[in-house]
Amino acid sequence: MRLETVLYTLNEFQARVMVMGRHLETMLSQLPDTGKLTAEIENLQKKLVEANNRRQEVSLQLGNVKNERSQLLVERSALKARCRELEKKDEESHVALELLEKELATSKKENVVAVGRIYQLEGYVMSQHEEGFYKALR
Repeated sequence: MRLETVLYTLNEFQARVMVMGRHLETMLSQLPDTGKLTAEIENLQKKLVEANNRRQEVSLQLGNVKNERSQLLVERSALKARCRELEKKDEESHVALELLEKELATSKKENVVAVGRIYQLEGYVMSQHEEGFYKALR
């Protein structure tokens, strides 16, 4: 290769480098301030970390609420079963109470009859006693 060709090529590349440098400088000057962008990126990263932490807290709370809900559902089922059992016992108690009230009414009727019979017998005994007393006096 000839020296002239090398120098010509070197000159050509140098001119292209200068044009590219100016173009790059223009492009970089049009970009917004990178310091502001860096600060904004850091701020957004902090917000992202806070949002992730909050999401984890909410997830834990959701898990706790779900556990509490399932426990409450189990407790509700147990209470419903207990309520049905008590309602059944209450119904049985009402039936037993009605039966006892009928027995009491029957016993009262029998008692009235027995009291009437006792009264009659007392009258008979008194009359016999008086007859015996009067006989003894004669």
